[in-house]
Amino acid sequence: MTTSENSSGTWWGEYSFETGQIQSWKIGPIKLYIQRLQNEWLFAFKREDVSANVKLGWERNRDLTEIPDDCEVERYAFKEAPSIISLIPKLAGKQVITRPTTPFTLMPNEQVTVYAGTPVWVKIETVNPKVKLTSISTRRLSDTWFGKSTTKGELCYSTKTKCRIRQEEVPMSANRAVTPVRITNLSSKKLELKEISLPMPYLSLFKSSDGNLWTSPASIIREKVGDKITVAFSRTPPKEMEGAELVAEAEKKEKSNVMKDAISAFFGETF
Repeated sequence: MTTSENSSGTWWGEYSFETGQIQSWKIGPIKLYIQRLQNEWLFAFKREDVSANVKLGWERNRDLTEIPDDCEVERYAFKEAPSIISLIPKLAGKQVITRPTTPFTLMPNEQVTVYAGTPVWVKIETVNPKVKLTSISTRRLSDTWFGKSTTKGELCYSTKTKCRIRQEEVPMSANRAVTPVRITNLSSKKLELKEISLPMPYLSLFKSSDGNLWTSPASIIREKVGDKITVAFSRTPPKEMEGAELVAEAEKKEKSNVMKDAISAFFGETF
């Protein structure tokens, strides 16, 4: 039996398995196969090329007889495997450096909201007892170093995005969360946006009424004097999604220095 996407349903939640049963989820570009055996849980997955004509919705199949051979596989052993697991969407555990496919320039004394989408992870836990088994990225991301130097900064993920500046043009996907980033340029100089650092561990995850995933917003201000940058994060839903349901709290609390070193090259410049 296959359960297809709908206007309000979500792919995450608690799922029960009989011993030996195989179920699968198609979440954007990833196909995830899960099997419960008497003494273990088995997770197998493979990802499609996102540049191909990939259906970015989701579907679930509860009536499979085998798992394809061309999958990456993870196994978790138990004396007796619990019968229920939970699938939970999770934001990246590192900052994500997103580079617009076409860089753009923000003029002096102007403000714009950029909508950037990033892949989510599928966190899998047993329910009783509650034990985290694994987190699987719905899309493989590259690692990159981001900061002033090889000693000041941090290891991040890297991806590309169209960085839409109109909400109605934002493409939604079952495997992505959209982050609104309000960028304000108070200086007298143009601001070229070559890359944007998204502080994913500091953002909360929300579900809108149509089932899509959004994060809490971020605000970046280039001050009028000294090229100083101020960054702030919200814990509430973006104004575009008032009333959205909280899915997961932010993993980290905002620090007083707001990651100053890590965002030193925020706009492709050195501050």
